[in-house]
Amino acid sequence: MTFSIIIPTYNRPEILKECLHALEQLNYPKEDMEIIISDDGSADINQPIVNLFSNLPILFISGTNSGPATARNRGARMANGDWLVFIDDDCRPDTAFLSQVIPHLQTGLLLGGKTTNIEKSIYSTASQVLVDYIYRYFNKKDPVFFTSNNMVVSKNIFLEKGGFDETFPLAAAEDRQFCREWIQSGKKLKYIPAAIIYHAHHLTRKGFWKQQKNYGRGAKLFHKVVNEQGGKIPMEGLGFYFGLLFFPFRIKGIGLFRRFRLSGLMFISQLANISGYFSKSYP
Repeated sequence: MTFSIIIPTYNRPEILKECLHALEQLNYPKEDMEIIISDDGSADINQPIVNLFSNLPILFISGTNSGPATARNRGARMANGDWLVFIDDDCRPDTAFLSQVIPHLQTGLLLGGKTTNIEKSIYSTASQVLVDYIYRYFNKKDPVFFTSNNMVVSKNIFLEKGGFDETFPLAAAEDRQFCREWIQSGKKLKYIPAAIIYHAHHLTRKGFWKQQKNYGRGAKLFHKVVNEQGGKIPMEGLGFYFGLLFFPFRIKGIGLFRRFRLSGLMFISQLANISGYFSKSYP
């Protein structure tokens, strides 16, 4: 069983370094995996980091700055493994990640694992809370969406489908579009909660707003692509938004004040999303 772990990266050498440290700890034979660093046009700063990890089977490739969807596809085309594992440079797989995935591998399945925030910033926590809510809301029966920082798929099927839509220039909605097309082709998604990725994406207040605004921009492009394909994305009812605002109060192990702060950030996330959706330019 061979895996190609594909990591898009752009101008974040120290973050990439931590990711590679985590990959060193994977409880899986190194000869049965490869790590593809798909550099998205960084300023010659990532190759020296990669050179520090001569013990890992790393392939370093680079291209012009075109966004993570293009970088992931570039890596997939160079992959030698039977299965593609998509993570981000700010992700740190659990040591048992690949071992947890193996029992569920099927050609027609798109697998997604559990992503856990390990940053202390309230904004990083809020970003993960939002994703957790979306997973619970949309994946409560048959899963319909996985984020592209924790995704496993057959290389052959991925390439046959053309990979991620490269018209999405930001890290926003390209995974949503891929999952939609995967389901439309008659295939299924399967959630593997034991396949854990630790997410170390540090966000400030400004970074959180930018991220959520980009999600709105991605949603706008996603709706445009779906409409051009003759489809339609229904608007979510008020229940979705009320559920989002109250979701922090359902999380165990955090204080009441933090719950209120997270609820407030859920509200702000939707304002940023709307701002991005109705912005005049994309990206």
